[in-house]
Amino acid sequence: MRIVMGAQGGPSRVLNRRYGEPGAQPLSPEEYLEWEHGQATRHEYVNGYVYAMSGVSRRHSRITMNIAVTLRPSATERGCRIHQAEVKLALDKIFW
Repeated sequence: MRIVMGAQGGPSRVLNRRYGEPGAQPLSPEEYLEWEHGQATRHEYVNGYVYAMSGVSRRHSRITMNIAVTLRPSATERGCRIHQAEVKLALDKIFW
């Protein structure tokens, strides 16, 4: 599997899955999880394709921590949990 940067420095995409042949085939969720387990960088899985995620700056880390601390009391009252990172979520459909 080979990963290269996308257009305009955007997310990377899996281009070659086996033996360096061009033309990526979508990965199953199970294949992605098995592959991603040994990776040093974080990735996002969308509709069978893998995208590398950039690292986090100190400023971004402070902002997300402040948001989590602010939301935690309300979330806990409603039986919800706050997660900042390292959590894998599966959604049936993605739209924005």
